[in-house]
Amino acid sequence: MRDRNSAPTSPYLTMGQRMRWKNASAEPRCAALSLLASEIMAGADTTTEDYPMEIHEYLVAVNDSVSTVDEMLNKMMSVPRSELLQKIDPLEQAKLDLVSAYTLNSLFWVYLTTQGVNPKEHAVKDELVRVIDFH
Repeated sequence: MRDRNSAPTSPYLTMGQRMRWKNASAEPRCAALSLLASEIMAGADTTTEDYPMEIHEYLVAVNDSVSTVDEMLNKMMSVPRSELLQKIDPLEQAKLDLVSAYTLNSLFWVYLTTQGVNPKEHAVKDELVRVIDFH
């Protein structure tokens, strides 16, 4: 298994992309993956020969998904929680709390996966099951 901190050795990545990965700290690895997908989609520092075209659709999907999550989180974080809770009834507050807990734990699951940790053997699995049981 590859060391989590070492840069990917794929022949489909340019040297610049490998260096950016290597220089990214542990926390923003997911952001580094998103940046890599964005660069590939934008054609920056890469050509069609830098990665197999079979994965192009997957890279587009990853980029779109990360962008969507980022937009949703930015929208949610732009309003103070106390102000948001004043605008919704208690049932909606409970739903918001459940969705928030599920989303954060799911993102942590993805983070663990990107770090080479098996999330099925981590406490986050139990937390996701607990949140799902409330729904």
